[in-house]
Amino acid sequence: MKRFIFASHHSMATGMKDTMEFLTKTEDPIYDISAYMNDAGDEDLASRVAELFSEFDPDDKVVIMTDLMSGSVNQKFFPYINDHVFLISGTNVPLAMQLMIVDEDMLDWDFVEDCIDEAKDQLVFINKWQKENSSEDEDE
Repeated sequence: MKRFIFASHHSMATGMKDTMEFLTKTEDPIYDISAYMNDAGDEDLASRVAELFSEFDPDDKVVIMTDLMSGSVNQKFFPYINDHVFLISGTNVPLAMQLMIVDEDMLDWDFVEDCIDEAKDQLVFINKWQKENSSEDEDE
């Protein structure tokens, strides 16, 4: 089975889950962990992550997408990384969409790396892009 987890500081994860359900219409399970919404802090986060993984089959393919690489949320998932549990920090919508619409048998290390590279290309400073593209149009 293919599973997806969005995890973030505060409520970004909930928004990403909602957005992906809307855009992809996937039937794969999507989970969200919005950390530090109360005073429980790290202990609550660690137990929520452990509880979630206890529900998964050891052979499930799990894609975890977090907000910050050096953040405590991302670090709580380190113990679960293996050849079919992928932890990605700095997620964005194009990356999540591409990972979610692929067939389970294609979801592997190389595919995840390719998706990350393509998602980086979606980070664009539109002011600069517009200026560069409008001057090209004027030259024609």
